[in-house]
Amino acid sequence: MESMDNSTDISQEVLSNEIFLDIRERVLELESLPAPDSALVRLLGLLNQESCTPRAVTKAIEKDPSIASQVLKIANSAFYGLRGKINSIDRAIVFIGMEEVKNICLTTCLSQQFKGMNFAPSFDVPSFWRHCLLTAILSRNMAAKMDWLATEEAYLFGLLHDLGRLVIASVMHDYFERIILQQRNSGLSLFEAELVTGSPHTTIGSWLAVRWGLPDPVREVILYHHNPTKAGKFTREASLVQIASFISKSFESPGTPGAIQVPASEVLTLAGISEEELSQFTDAERGLDKVVADFFAVLFGPNGSGRHGD
Repeated sequence: MESMDNSTDISQEVLSNEIFLDIRERVLELESLPAPDSALVRLLGLLNQESCTPRAVTKAIEKDPSIASQVLKIANSAFYGLRGKINSIDRAIVFIGMEEVKNICLTTCLSQQFKGMNFAPSFDVPSFWRHCLLTAILSRNMAAKMDWLATEEAYLFGLLHDLGRLVIASVMHDYFERIILQQRNSGLSLFEAELVTGSPHTTIGSWLAVRWGLPDPVREVILYHHNPTKAGKFTREASLVQIASFISKSFESPGTPGAIQVPASEVLTLAGISEEELSQFTDAERGLDKVVADFFAVLFGPNGSGRHGD
């Protein structure tokens, strides 16, 4: 396994925590910690290329018939309003664009990467994926209004930001259940409960990102999306994802007092978004959670509900 000692910026104060060190050792030794399958590796390779042709994207997707089938189902879903019109990957690229096809494929590959795994009893898999998908789309839509971040990158950041929570829930059941118990007994947010219990999903997710060979911006956003000011040259990206995650939760938990925290003004400034612009963007995107339901249903079936906390 690749060394992770110099890959994440972890303070000495945190490293001195015996619980943190124990969890880190457990994660690094886990044989069940997933390695990306061939389809995900191919797609991540395409995403890392500055330019790639539609034919290259088509060939990469068609190498895995099950992934290609899922991509076509989603492309024909109500999310795109093209029911029955798309019967090939080439046609999907023409109708909805190469970037959207890659986003669909990435989402499908990542969800299948963890499909069939045994998760902790308290972990709601559909709710988790709904949040990540909604955050990805909101990140993309925000980036489309800016000139400093490609929408494709923004989607990837949003989709992967909570990757560490999947690791905890899939291969560290006892630790995940302790976090949930801490959250319920204390009234803390899920992230705060992670910090109190041992090691947060942000750090664990960054370890998996290193193992998968994800680019530096992705790793840094995973590590710092709860603390964007610490993300160095990727503070804007981490800030944008935190804001998208905030909006996602506001859609998921409407009218729940105290459940959603407004991003700090410093975070809004880092992302180049004013409070007025945030309000306008949120209003414009309201209802997006319902629009993506068909997209989600293709991946996980029409049922599946639950909660996802931060």
